[in-house]
Amino acid sequence: MQAKQLFLTGFFLHISLLLCAQKIETFNLSGYVKDSFGKPIAGATISIQELDLGTTSDVDGSYQFLKLKQAHFSVRVSSVGFHSDTRKINLATNTNTFLDFQLRRDEKSLDEVSVVGKTLNQRKVQEIKQSGYAVNVIDLNTQVDKVADLNQLLRRSPGVTIREDGGMGSDFSFKINGLDAKIFIDAVPMENYGSSMTLNNIPVNLVDRIEVYKGVVPAYLPTDVLGGAVNIITKRRNKQFFDFSYGYGSFNTHQASLIANMRDAKTGLMVKADAFFNHSDNNYMMYSNPKYGINLDGYFKSFVDEETGIVQNQLVKVDKARRFHDAYTSGMGKLEAGFENVKWADRLLFGLGYSENNKQIQMGSNIKSVYGGRWSENKFLTPSIQYRKNGLFLPDLYVDIFASYGDSRTDVRDTAKYIYYWSGIPQSNGTFKDEAYDQIVNKSYIAKTDFSYNLNKEKSQVINLSYNLSTNQQKNFDLMKTEEYREINSRPKRLNKHLINLAWQGQWLDEKLSSVVFFKYYGMDNSYTADERKYDSEGNLIEGDVVKYDNYKDYKSGGLTLRYLLKKDIGIKTSIEKSYKLPSVEQLYGNVVYVLPNIDLKPEEANNVNLGVFYNGYFQDKHFINLDVTTFLRNTNNYIQMVSAGNYYRYSNLDGARLYGIEFDAKYGYKDLFRINVNGSYDKAIVTKLQTDESIDPAASILHKQLPNRPYLYGNVDISIGKNDWLGMGTRIELTYMNQYTHKFYMSWENLASQSTKLYIPNQDVHSAILSYSWKHNKYGISMEARNFTDERLYDNFGLQKAGRAFYTKLRMSIF
Repeated sequence: MQAKQLFLTGFFLHISLLLCAQKIETFNLSGYVKDSFGKPIAGATISIQELDLGTTSDVDGSYQFLKLKQAHFSVRVSSVGFHSDTRKINLATNTNTFLDFQLRRDEKSLDEVSVVGKTLNQRKVQEIKQSGYAVNVIDLNTQVDKVADLNQLLRRSPGVTIREDGGMGSDFSFKINGLDAKIFIDAVPMENYGSSMTLNNIPVNLVDRIEVYKGVVPAYLPTDVLGGAVNIITKRRNKQFFDFSYGYGSFNTHQASLIANMRDAKTGLMVKADAFFNHSDNNYMMYSNPKYGINLDGYFKSFVDEETGIVQNQLVKVDKARRFHDAYTSGMGKLEAGFENVKWADRLLFGLGYSENNKQIQMGSNIKSVYGGRWSENKFLTPSIQYRKNGLFLPDLYVDIFASYGDSRTDVRDTAKYIYYWSGIPQSNGTFKDEAYDQIVNKSYIAKTDFSYNLNKEKSQVINLSYNLSTNQQKNFDLMKTEEYREINSRPKRLNKHLINLAWQGQWLDEKLSSVVFFKYYGMDNSYTADERKYDSEGNLIEGDVVKYDNYKDYKSGGLTLRYLLKKDIGIKTSIEKSYKLPSVEQLYGNVVYVLPNIDLKPEEANNVNLGVFYNGYFQDKHFINLDVTTFLRNTNNYIQMVSAGNYYRYSNLDGARLYGIEFDAKYGYKDLFRINVNGSYDKAIVTKLQTDESIDPAASILHKQLPNRPYLYGNVDISIGKNDWLGMGTRIELTYMNQYTHKFYMSWENLASQSTKLYIPNQDVHSAILSYSWKHNKYGISMEARNFTDERLYDNFGLQKAGRAFYTKLRMSIF
């Protein structure tokens, strides 16, 4: 393990030194274009008339001119909706010159914004903002100095709940408004990248922004979930770019990330490399808390019974214990090569990714099941190809095609011969445990096509057709069983999903009204082999056979989104959809690590309704106020929930549930000096149908009762104070305070136990702070973070405790 850490750290440093050691024979001009509030302005035009040169700012507002000749000239920056700015400059030889621009908003021109000349990405963003989707956008270019992973940032978004079993690398569930949500990376399902590429692994430096859709999802994100979807947009620059970061903190936590991008402007040839490395011992302290039913079993103590004289063993409980078998290590490397912005393609990329992780498993589904020798290891390889072209065959036809293959191999082993409790000392009852060795082989295929056609020259009427095929074939091998057993029970379990989405997006009434009408077709094809043989006590076959099952089911749905602008800065949104959530491979077939199979699991279905109002106000180019309020209703059948099953979990259906609630997100900012963000969510989940095997006794019935073991009231407060150029030109120092609150909730049905014996997760009020400092115009950065500095006891699933107080620091270097 140490050898891997040293190798990866050395690799990162070697690349850094090579790039830094290149002799600069000419000089460069670069910088950022931002608004008065410090937000990047993408697509701004930067021109040097004396040299007849021009470029546009990137997604993060950055621009660059390379290999310029020495000269006196003027740099002009302009962007629709902002006042232009021109500055004179005198470049010195053999130096890099930084020149940042901060443009003032031009309220008069905001009504004349045109999409002419904008990049495809910018047009996508504008389409999203002008649509009726309930969506939040998180800009990660302001978060690059934080040690946090994407889990910690996303869970601060209204309506989002992320429940983890422990520290880094732990299993987690992700929901939006209480329902399962799909996660995409650049519009490709995240599971396509392997188990190392998860929300609690991806560093913030690899990502530009995150789009969080609630309920209804755009057509170019083909998905079959009810809660919504998250689209993670990774960093992609049309220039030379290099970014490296390294963080270290509590529990021997290491996090490193690397992005390198090279592009030749003449030929369009582009090479991009991404890599990250994570490690944590996760050896934080656990505490007993009898008030909430949390008791740590420490060890067995032997004593002689005074009455019988017989030696007895007593299980002794301890007040606290340190996790001792929970280390996690993961790494990922991805290389892409191809062409961008050439005549015959906007993008043609060939990619190859490899990831690997090693995870020690400390617990099962609760604190009573403690492991001392159980671990899993995964290796994942995926080649891919992507082609994009705007104006293929027809001037107004846009095509996006993506295909990939994934080969995943997971070994799950338990080599401990003894029983373990929280003392970490092996315990023996006179016998040895049998070694366990399971292997999971999963091969997956994804094919995704997206066609968009503009019906008029104004591009106000667009037809979109997308098709997505995903295939997963899973084999489970129990390597401790006989060959005959393995031959039958390791036969492939296959799940194919087909999703077709046809959408019509329109702008009406001088773009005051925006609408999207869509229709979806879902197809699910699954096959598996079941051993239904029965034997007598002597091993003779009584009845049954090994049977292969093949099933195909299809479903149809549709929906509508509307957005109407009452004024240019205030509007209302609504969206309606009948949707389906097809079971995943893990939910159907289990994963031998912690989830048991349930092949009888049915798809969820729901009628989704969202209604919201939004306001975006700017005053004197100094103050901004953003306010979003959304209400939602989800009437679901066959609601899929995770339930505890001994030391494991199992997914099961609840016949009917109604989820409803309200959420708000309010932001205020003064220039680039002060920002405050407050959001809150309230979502209830009520049982609407009796279970088929449930008693009608009103006292024992769960009808009309709140679903247990799920948070329903939660919120966040973020306050930032910062100052530019305080410690010198090109510097910024910022202090951020963060608070996260989750109201208490019951772990079991509220009416099925006495008040004194009900177990519940207590109120949780988490306080964190980050101090960051950047210099050389954001080329270098350092941050220090105190996470949960009041040492709050944190729990998510079934009383499993997460880490307490922790401290982290991070260094970042960006070269472009």
